Amino acid sequence: MEFSHEYFDDEVREDFYVSGLMKRLWAANLEVISDVAKVCDKYNIRWFADYGTLLGAVRHGGCIPWDDDFDICMLRGDYMRFLEVAEKELPQNYSVLNCHNEYEDLLTRVINTRHPTFEEDILQRYHQCYLGAGIDIFPLDYMAPTKKEQEAHKTLLRAILSFEPILSDENLDQAMLDQVLSQLEQLCGVKFDRQGKLIKQMYEAAEGVCALYGPEQSDTVMLAPIWAKYGVKTYPLTCFQHAIKVRFENMDIWISAEYDKMLQNEYGDYMRIIKGGASHDYPCFAEQEAYVREHLPKYPFEYTFDKKDIEPEERLTDSRSQERVRDILNYDNRVQIQIQREVLILPYRASSWKNIEAVWRQERADKTCHVTVILPPYYEKTALGGFGEMHDESGLLPDYVEVTPYDAYDFEHMLPDVIYTQNPYDECNYTTSVHPFFYARNLKKYTDKLVYIPWFTMRDVNVDNGKVNQTMKYFCTVPGVVLADEVWMPSESAKEAYVRKLTAFAGEDTKCVWEDKIHVHEVPVCSLDYLNMFEKLPITWKQIIQSGNTIRKQIILYDISAATFVQGRKLALQKLKETLKFFEEKREDIALIWRRNTVTEDVLSALEPEMYEQYKEIVEEYKKAAWGIFDEDFFYQQEAELADAYCGDAGYVSRYVETLEKPVLLQKMGISRNVDGQPLVQMLKNEEGNYPYHIRAYVIADDLMYFIPDEMNLLCTMRLEDGTVTILSSIPEEKINQTGLSLKLDCYDGKIIVTPYMAKAIWSYDIQSGRWQKIGIRNEEQECKFVSSVIYKDKLYLIPALYKYIVRVNLKTYSVAYLEHIYAEYAALSSEEACRFACNYARCREVLYIAEQQTNLMLRFDLATEKYTWLQIGNPGQIWLASAWDGTYFYFVPLTQGRLLRWDGQDEYVEYDFPDDCIYDRYGPVNANIINEKLVLQGYNCDTILYDLEDMSCHTEQARYDYAYKIREDFYTGYDMATDRFVIQDGAKRLEYTCVLDERDLQKYLQQARSAGKIGLSREAIKEDDAIGIGYFTDCLCDKSEWKQGEKGKKTIVFLPYKASMWDSLESIWLAAKEDPRCECYVVPIPYYDKDSHGRLTTYHYEGAQFPEYVPITDYRDFDLASRNTDIIYIHNPYDDGNHVTSIDPDYYSAKLKTYTDKLVYVPYYATSGGMGEDQSLCKAYIYADYIIVQAEGHKDYFDACIPREKLLALGSPKFDRVVKLCENPPEVTEDWKDKMNGKNVYFFNTSLGGMLADTEAFLKKLHYVFDCFSGREDVCLLWRPHPLLDETFTTARSQYKEEYEQLKQDFLTAGRGIYDTTPDIEKTIAVSDCYIGDSGTSVTALFGIAGKPVYLLDNYIHREPMGNEWIKEMITLYYPQGQDAWKVEPGNQLYHLEKGIYRFYCKLSEYTSGGYYRMAVEHGRYVYVFPANAQEILVIDDKRNITRIKLEQKISQPGAFANVWFEGNYAFLIPYKYPYIVRFDMDTQAIDYVDGCQEFLVSNHAGADRVGGSGIWNGYLMLANPADNRVVAIECETLELQVLSVDARYYRGACALQADEDTIWLFPYTGTNVVQWNPMTGETVSYNCRVPGFICNQYPTGKTCMEHAFGSMARRENQVVLAPVWGNQFVCIDTEKGEVTPFHTELDLTFREDQSYCMSGGNGGFVRRLDEAHALFYHEPMRKLYRVNLLDGSVEEEAIAYEQSDAWLHAPGYAKLSKWVRYGCEERAICSLPHMLENQGAGDSFDRQACLEAYCEIAMYADGRSGQKIHAFMMDELCE
Repeated sequence: MEFSHEYFDDEVREDFYVSGLMKRLWAANLEVISDVAKVCDKYNIRWFADYGTLLGAVRHGGCIPWDDDFDICMLRGDYMRFLEVAEKELPQNYSVLNCHNEYEDLLTRVINTRHPTFEEDILQRYHQCYLGAGIDIFPLDYMAPTKKEQEAHKTLLRAILSFEPILSDENLDQAMLDQVLSQLEQLCGVKFDRQGKLIKQMYEAAEGVCALYGPEQSDTVMLAPIWAKYGVKTYPLTCFQHAIKVRFENMDIWISAEYDKMLQNEYGDYMRIIKGGASHDYPCFAEQEAYVREHLPKYPFEYTFDKKDIEPEERLTDSRSQERVRDILNYDNRVQIQIQREVLILPYRASSWKNIEAVWRQERADKTCHVTVILPPYYEKTALGGFGEMHDESGLLPDYVEVTPYDAYDFEHMLPDVIYTQNPYDECNYTTSVHPFFYARNLKKYTDKLVYIPWFTMRDVNVDNGKVNQTMKYFCTVPGVVLADEVWMPSESAKEAYVRKLTAFAGEDTKCVWEDKIHVHEVPVCSLDYLNMFEKLPITWKQIIQSGNTIRKQIILYDISAATFVQGRKLALQKLKETLKFFEEKREDIALIWRRNTVTEDVLSALEPEMYEQYKEIVEEYKKAAWGIFDEDFFYQQEAELADAYCGDAGYVSRYVETLEKPVLLQKMGISRNVDGQPLVQMLKNEEGNYPYHIRAYVIADDLMYFIPDEMNLLCTMRLEDGTVTILSSIPEEKINQTGLSLKLDCYDGKIIVTPYMAKAIWSYDIQSGRWQKIGIRNEEQECKFVSSVIYKDKLYLIPALYKYIVRVNLKTYSVAYLEHIYAEYAALSSEEACRFACNYARCREVLYIAEQQTNLMLRFDLATEKYTWLQIGNPGQIWLASAWDGTYFYFVPLTQGRLLRWDGQDEYVEYDFPDDCIYDRYGPVNANIINEKLVLQGYNCDTILYDLEDMSCHTEQARYDYAYKIREDFYTGYDMATDRFVIQDGAKRLEYTCVLDERDLQKYLQQARSAGKIGLSREAIKEDDAIGIGYFTDCLCDKSEWKQGEKGKKTIVFLPYKASMWDSLESIWLAAKEDPRCECYVVPIPYYDKDSHGRLTTYHYEGAQFPEYVPITDYRDFDLASRNTDIIYIHNPYDDGNHVTSIDPDYYSAKLKTYTDKLVYVPYYATSGGMGEDQSLCKAYIYADYIIVQAEGHKDYFDACIPREKLLALGSPKFDRVVKLCENPPEVTEDWKDKMNGKNVYFFNTSLGGMLADTEAFLKKLHYVFDCFSGREDVCLLWRPHPLLDETFTTARSQYKEEYEQLKQDFLTAGRGIYDTTPDIEKTIAVSDCYIGDSGTSVTALFGIAGKPVYLLDNYIHREPMGNEWIKEMITLYYPQGQDAWKVEPGNQLYHLEKGIYRFYCKLSEYTSGGYYRMAVEHGRYVYVFPANAQEILVIDDKRNITRIKLEQKISQPGAFANVWFEGNYAFLIPYKYPYIVRFDMDTQAIDYVDGCQEFLVSNHAGADRVGGSGIWNGYLMLANPADNRVVAIECETLELQVLSVDARYYRGACALQADEDTIWLFPYTGTNVVQWNPMTGETVSYNCRVPGFICNQYPTGKTCMEHAFGSMARRENQVVLAPVWGNQFVCIDTEKGEVTPFHTELDLTFREDQSYCMSGGNGGFVRRLDEAHALFYHEPMRKLYRVNLLDGSVEEEAIAYEQSDAWLHAPGYAKLSKWVRYGCEERAICSLPHMLENQGAGDSFDRQACLEAYCEIAMYADGRSGQKIHAFMMDELCE
């Protein structure tokens, strides 16, 4: 039998963990079944799956995840024939064990080996399973024909089997043994061999008795031993007349065609999941595993805890933290971002990526964080733990994830700040292992924080479930969990489960370790790629699924089982037709996929041929009509992943859909019944069309009864005066038709407390506000939790049914405690696995006496002290169901028919008979109360019994009550089962209430509640009933809103601003919503915190009081989002915890907000002048937001590609709305402002965070300079408005400069230099200002532009007024090695031409005057060609100065398209930076070729900063050096053929520049001073360490000392090679013959210049070209000069560069359209300095308001002030749809 290696991976199936060892055992068991089946086929022996194997085949499509053995059954004749041939036909290694040899049982066990074995042939055959595998074969015998004979048969067999424990007693004396054997021989009619094995003989005799009857005498078969003992396990013989084959894991097995009868007989509602069952311990191989552990010298799979593993240990990060590589990201030429964190993500498998992708997305949203993804390879493991085949799945991750090869990441070099891993096992997994390097024990050395995030999702980690507890050793008590610094769990309950398991494993003294280590941190599972799935569908499917061009319908998967037809017959066919008709009518909204069910066809064909023909007709009609899909090809897993929901019968298909957390509706067929044939609780219509219900959970308060019907999730009130019922609400997080939610309600302090029975948690309902509050508890998935409760003072005690603890709740704080020790003592006193309390208890003052329903134990529990005692009441074997206390005596009522017991609390017991006419249906009274000096016993299975306490006389009354309670003396309540009425007995007065919900009232509530979002579809399957059916299901799925249907239900819209100064980004939407009568709006400012340098939350801020008075504010502390059912939430903070300076309150992070609303909408708090910072391209809130508002269509390109484009709505910016309105009518200002502004031009001075963080020293100098420029002037007013977070950012991120900044601020304030503005309303300030001055990278520029006001952009590196001819330096741009000096592209996107030694203006190249669009120009033939830097076009200029624009493919939206240009003959090669291709341009023909695949090779991200490799032309090849490794790409310039070469030089790790030198190439490193000379033809290399004495590097423009970009170019004279420094401070000479490196002294000053005003530089410059044998031309970038350098002696001569001032100033841009990223304004330059601007003396055009407005209208939709209205209208339309 073939299995893929993935089959043996650990797996979570249906929320249960299945280990790889269990999978191997499954596979081995399947091999055994296969071998047994071959024997059966050969001899025509029939067999059928039974027990869990049958249930698994039907319900799960394979093994039940929590089952571990395989069972089949045979009729007695087939069974005996099998035993005859099995030994000889089965493989030699098999054993067939039964009572005829050595197996002491009445079945046969076929096993492949008697003991665990590591024999190679066994391991090979049984999939490396060293455990013994096998199956159980149960014989089915025939029942006697009459009842009398059946009873005799049962009695005989039971009697024989009762001797088993006696014969097993080794201490039995011979006399007693002879007596026993005589009795046994008489019963069996056989003689026992006294010398033989007596147990074996007894079982052989019993087997003969089992087979007393044959098929000719009976139409019923049974599993005789079980039938004899329990009276169950009987089947009609017809169940074994027809067999069908079904898929079971990797093989087909036989099951009965009437499997439904068999399973109902065995399990009742067999589709109900119970993770228990099985009569043996789990796992079944525990003893075998212990055997192996004992016999192997070292068990290779088990982790042994060592306390050293949780103690601090030395890591590389401790001693080498200073060596961590954390690059600086050059955001643009001036702004730099220091990479703060290196993050490494290690998924477990490609398939588990979805469980960690959200972490990857969130970390990537932080631009100061460099994220690397490595998918470690893994090995298959042999039975002994050895490594087998290796697998690398890195190519299977999504295409949008950049994956680093596992062997390409330098851990010691990078030392990640955090490593996220999904692999918990290290060496302790049975079937696989990651590469040992990636074991947690090793990874921990390289990081400060190793975080383990489970690769799987498990909702139910219930340590109290024995099977779950056992499996936790495979994934909890393993090295990766213990060794991790943090473990992330999705919930508090999961954390608690891990803590408890680990504490039990490692010792109580470690509990605090696990509590600190394990964090509740839910990582959402990323959804499947629907679009990718859709593309692979057949065209006919697409036509049905798609609605219109872009919208798809909701897809429902439909499946109907054979059981439905067998049970329902004609009713089933009718149901099928009605369902199809319903979906046909809904076909505009819903696409139905009806999956072919071959099991249904096989069963119908075998059992109901006539019905099968009708079924086939329905199928054919459906296929012919073609309005839906009939699927015969796809696997059910594929169908489920495509579908949005499931409708149909329960089974493994519905279960799989449920595990995907998609809605499931299980259809109803008739009335569902339990194993006893009783109707299951469900909402059913009566003849009048209304809904009767039953009441068990209720409480009376203020003449109202609050209750929850058994049949539905409704909290209702009944007015006791007249019985009027009102539906109040439904419990959140529960299915609307969940039955049996509670058996007990309490009322406390104006709240209804719901004790959960089937509910998942305790709930509190505030009567006044109507709000629910959840009180979470352990093991939410546990069914039948609590039967009762009692309030004592301010504590609520919950009494369990199947829950494992008594629970105490503090009703003031809602804290929860678990009284675990009570159960531990019970387990020690009894042989029972779990305690089961009765619902009724006796209360003696502060002491409770609670009966336990499996033993005669009684819990005495003192409410005041919580002290307890277990008492034995009566004799062993007596079990008590109810109890009462009359002030003197206790009374105990027996579980089954028996006698009443009275106890005095000491030693006296008295028993009393029940009335003669009292007959139990099954169980006795469940409640006992003392009422009117009578003991009143009530129950739903017997009449009411009354005892007179004076003489203990008794009688019955014809009433049966369900859960009757004594409310007070002479007042009790209950549900009368006989009359179906609720009864209140108030003294002699009896009040009866009809319990029927009016159909109209129920439907009205359902519609309103669904519209309000209070109810809907849950993650668990909904069972259809008469109230909740397919209509409700599909309406919820399609999300139909009530007001669209004509209802008046209002939509709840919530605005969550955090800073009052940013309210403008939301205000106009709020104004539009406030005026909409369909809406109810709330403005709820939320708090935020400062962060310290460690990222911890510190100072709390709440600005609710700072909002405008006209905005009604709701305090967040009074607004419960969880209960509001909000339709839309608007936010303007995109960061969540991703901001390093502040954080909003974590309760309002976007992931959590999304759980409260259908529509989470992010509106940027900023506006932009056209571009957008890369740090805004992917923020954490984008992941969870349903929509993101963007200013204009073009802005969508600025967002990260992983953000779905449909999320992005181009609807303008509400910030613009407000500023437009305010500028039309400027507001009044305060008196102190008015005094300073009066008669002056007001300059709004903005200082941003980006400018400060990029270079703080330059920023502070800029402040000095600006203040000085304005100082003493009477005609201007400087209004300084720093970024709202500037102070906090200085504190947390630049604390070393905080004092200097504070002094500057204080000087500004005390000197009265202007206005210091910290008001929250920036638009008001803009409205009263005349001009903007400040940074370009801020949204404030756009606000001024939209307002039609001047924008003057400052340069933070300009700290003084211009001097002399500095305007010329500003004009001079770089000289390029292959450039033509005659043509220069100058600032302002202008082309200048060298004429008679002077550069003169030639033409404008663009409508924009900034943005660095073009790099260089060359003349070729008749044209001048201009090549781009940030543009994506090539310009062709003819001799008449006409410009033709040759557009390249438009691939990027941000600056940074190209890094360089190289020429070879008629070809120009554009070297990409962010552009995806190399572009070859033929200057003869103007043809364009694109070379793909090199951009990623050439550009490498190092610690968050991009590095571009060196490039150049060498001997007809374009050479590209990788910046991070030793590879070089060579592209033949003519053919574009590409080859990858390697540079084999020690220490060489990539180049920032390269330069050809005859047959060799010089490679200049990014880091260090090892320069390499390389011959590409021969591969020979020579390395030179060029670090001469005194050599240092200074980073440009900051001046910080480093050892990067040391050199960038060279010039040769014979064997002397002179290297020119870039960031270095010396020229260096290499003698290539001698190999000597010496300083090369020149007259050039290479000292770093701190003052770069007007002459911003990227380095020292470099050699431009060789002039002659002895000279080279060097461009000195800081000085903006050309020098002729003598390569012999280092002397220099300056080469003149000349411009004409009048010409330059005439064409200076002044105020103009700047770039796509800043649409209109003026830049600070030498020809238009700040003093010039203040005096209106700068060169270039003056401000034109109309031109400004036109330019900014291009970057904002609805720039006329209507953005908020449009956003609101769109969102309301969405809700309508």
